[in-house]
Amino acid sequence: MTRTPPALREIRAELPLLAGLLVLIALLAGGSAAAAPLLDRTEGRVLAARLADAQESDAAIRFSRSFRPGLDFDKNVKAPVLASDLQVIRGNLAKQRPKHLVGPLGLPTAHIALPETGARIGGRPTLLRLLHTDDAPRAPAYVAGRPPRAAGPGEPVEIAVSTRTRDALRLRPGSRIDANAPGQHLGGVYRRHGYTGPMVVSGVFRTPAARGPAALGKVRPLLAQPLRADGVVQAEALFALGSLPAVFQGGTAQFTVDWRVPLRLTGARAARYAGDDGRAGLIRGLAAYRQAGEAHIWDDIVVLNSYAVGRNLAPDVEDEATPVIRRLGGEWGQAALLSSFALAAVAAVGLATVAVVARLAVVRRAARDQLRRARGASATGLAAERALLTAPFAAAGLAAGLLAARLAVPAGTSLQMGWAVAVAAAAWLAAPALTAAGTREHRLRRAEPDTGVRRPARVRLTAEAAVLLTAVAGIVALRVRGTTSGPDPQLAAVPVLAGLAVVVVLIRLYPLPVRALARLAGRGRGAVGLIALARAAKEAPAKALALLVLVTTLGTAVFTGLVSETVTEGRRTGLDWRTGGADAVVTGLQNEGAELRAAPGVEHAVPVTGYSTGLVSDRTGLSRRTADLVAFDPGRLAAARPGAPAAGALRGLGAAERRGGRVEIPAVGSAGTAGDTYTADFKGASVHLRVVAELGRDAAADPVLGPLLRARGDAPGSSAPLLLTDARAMAAAERAGMREPGERVLLLYGERIDPAQLRALATASGVVGLRADDALIFRTEERAAGAGDVLRPAQRVSAVCGAAAALLALLAVLLELALTAPERGRTLARLRLLGFGSRPATALNALQLLPMTLAAVAGGTALGLALPAVLGPALELRDLAGTPAEPALQTDYVLTAALAAGVVALVACAVALETAAAGRRGSGATLRLGDET
Repeated sequence: MTRTPPALREIRAELPLLAGLLVLIALLAGGSAAAAPLLDRTEGRVLAARLADAQESDAAIRFSRSFRPGLDFDKNVKAPVLASDLQVIRGNLAKQRPKHLVGPLGLPTAHIALPETGARIGGRPTLLRLLHTDDAPRAPAYVAGRPPRAAGPGEPVEIAVSTRTRDALRLRPGSRIDANAPGQHLGGVYRRHGYTGPMVVSGVFRTPAARGPAALGKVRPLLAQPLRADGVVQAEALFALGSLPAVFQGGTAQFTVDWRVPLRLTGARAARYAGDDGRAGLIRGLAAYRQAGEAHIWDDIVVLNSYAVGRNLAPDVEDEATPVIRRLGGEWGQAALLSSFALAAVAAVGLATVAVVARLAVVRRAARDQLRRARGASATGLAAERALLTAPFAAAGLAAGLLAARLAVPAGTSLQMGWAVAVAAAAWLAAPALTAAGTREHRLRRAEPDTGVRRPARVRLTAEAAVLLTAVAGIVALRVRGTTSGPDPQLAAVPVLAGLAVVVVLIRLYPLPVRALARLAGRGRGAVGLIALARAAKEAPAKALALLVLVTTLGTAVFTGLVSETVTEGRRTGLDWRTGGADAVVTGLQNEGAELRAAPGVEHAVPVTGYSTGLVSDRTGLSRRTADLVAFDPGRLAAARPGAPAAGALRGLGAAERRGGRVEIPAVGSAGTAGDTYTADFKGASVHLRVVAELGRDAAADPVLGPLLRARGDAPGSSAPLLLTDARAMAAAERAGMREPGERVLLLYGERIDPAQLRALATASGVVGLRADDALIFRTEERAAGAGDVLRPAQRVSAVCGAAAALLALLAVLLELALTAPERGRTLARLRLLGFGSRPATALNALQLLPMTLAAVAGGTALGLALPAVLGPALELRDLAGTPAEPALQTDYVLTAALAAGVVALVACAVALETAAAGRRGSGATLRLGDET
């Protein structure tokens, strides 16, 4: 009969534990290797979505140049020559793309727009703008007629209109339109530079689909659908490039060419630009392209034969992508930080579970190892033998984890091999380390002469003190150093260190009331309670790993829930701050915005003007370099938003006064300014600001200030004085000669405001400029979180890691129960001899784990709620919430209670599973030979 080799017998005996070790190492190594690449892929998807949203109504980069016939080029220039010249510019712009951005940056698309021309079309006064674009609808898109052709000498200019423009203006192919002469009055609007010759409709095309980056229907909304405001219809129509000479002969004094360059990133491609370095590289590439493109447009215009250009006229360059990338960097850094907390917690729970597996394996071999030690084997040799035994399974787990990680991450992405190998090595060495510690030569336990403390107690006290000092040192170092953008290993490790410290404290504290309860239980008749509580108190140090698992799992879940609730609530405040508490806000106003105030659906309109000025105190002579002065009509604000704190602060403020050669304006100001009068650094009239009262905290945080002050990045009044005054007082200063335009925004209130219609009206009427920071923000659009939301990925990562940590915690508790199963079996056998039935098994397991469970619930909940205070300024949520200051912490008590109940249910599930397994094994049925009775 062939005998099985001893090594194979050992493997067969421990195969379940070794298989469990393999699975745990695979999970930990795979997660460690794939975590960063998966986060990068998620960031790439968010970046791609953000860029797509930003380019819905414009391209990523836009080069714009206005031309004037007779000055910039020959008025009689031939169309083919002009088209060729523009194609040269377009081709050179394409050549200037950096090599690493040739794929993402698309080919430039040229838009040639003429000034508006007045005409009466279909019986309605109409302002019509002619447009030529490279991405105009082709012949298949026409439902009637054909695309426009070049106009010959003496021929009318052919135009094409959309189906909605046809219906609104009652047009059809062949319809003739006569434009008005320059300067002719039309519906209260003068247009002096538009085309004044005849036009004829050549065809009607389907409305361009408003999909994808820089879709024509979004870029030119009036081309798709005309807009009617103040009795005048505003629309756009297409014309052929070859008709430019006829347009020039018809009186057009200028036209504008836009070269729009899209930036298209798929999720996989955008992942290459994830992280601080990736975003910085993308921003540098876009900056280099802007500079090169601007220089080449200038040079090309100068050298082309068709032009005689003034050399001081440079093209305008607008970049919509860079601000989006910068904003995402701040938000994603904080979202990734929350994800790193969850990842660090699941790694800690996984390693603790590995330690429990290793401990169970060592305990099962303890008797055999001690026998071999008695026969001369060394502790180092036994540990090395254990390492050799587990090495194949650890290597297989590492390989399986890396294979799974490679399949999960995008192709071409590098894995975090270092973290994976480190985690696998730590898990592999757990069993050998415990074997060496358990089989070393035991020294005689003797009391120290000076302290009377036994050596094992000294070792335990030293270890506990080291844990506490490490946790405190990590927290202090973090608060001194601060945090960095993105995942921060030191910051992510702080909750784990704090959990270790909580476990050390709990192990010392919770046995005290348990012993008292055991003494009370001893006075009763039942023995189960006395035995369970006595053992729970005695075995508290041995339950450190299980307690760590439960405390870390619950603490991280409570903490992430608290942070998620804080950010969610903060986003409501941030939304009000961005929109000024209105349904729509228009920034970068170029005029009074009368067209928008009368737009359909607008019920109230509140203009707000902000001034950045220096102040000199009339009382002390001290100066402040910068101060923010915000002016609005408190009556209008109160009517639009009753109860607005800022409107209440200005109630009864009084009017401006003329005193000698100066204008004195009453105002309310932030702390330190009340009761003083300041000379403002304004141009023109001498303006003095008399601060009559201090600005309350609610008024300083009123959303009406948000659209003007949100770029400061801090709470209003914290870095510079903040003063509020009545807009009528500032109007009096303007009448006195003050020449300070300020920055104007317009808050619009009305539940029926149509964003598309309002955006088209603002663009057509010139209410907003063409700068990148000009914006129309709508509450309905901002409230709808899409693929560009950074909080959802962090919440998903936290949920997945929380579920994984809960499963690992269940496994750890089951293994802890398996460690004490033999002893409980002997106890149950003794109880059976005393006449007890089968129920004491479940009661004994439950009561023995109940103190530890309650301690874990208390410690984990306290840890989760205290972590924001522990982390302090290192935990920044302002960018993620979009608030001017750090959002106030919001605790979800229902979620916290549910998580605590979940830990209790998890332990109860483990007890039920272990009791069922013990019943199948017959544990506690009989006493074995040698067991004491």
